[in-house]
Amino acid sequence: MEIKEQKLPHHITWIKQIPTWLFGASFVGGTIVFTLYLLNLKSENYIEIGFTYILIAATINSVVFIGLAIASFIHKQYQTIILARATLMLLNIPISILYILIVIYSKQLIF
Repeated sequence: MEIKEQKLPHHITWIKQIPTWLFGASFVGGTIVFTLYLLNLKSENYIEIGFTYILIAATINSVVFIGLAIASFIHKQYQTIILARATLMLLNIPISILYILIVIYSKQLIF
């Protein structure tokens, strides 16, 4: 038995793609800043840039997550699809925490 994928309206497809794009952009941006820090451990600039990036990314991700939650209630028939994709954005939280812990412990090892 073949499962046919449900044809979604264009606006739902667009809503469904937002968390994927945002997850990717946040992850890549954070990883670039983290890598630059690791390559130059003595630079305080990358710590400031990194924490500023985390604050900005967390704010944007939070606003979009809330928007997706609201959209899931407006489009109840697609609520599961929208919320499943919205949870993808939450994966950046443990990654950010891991990066922060590595920065903290690397600073302790240097000093």
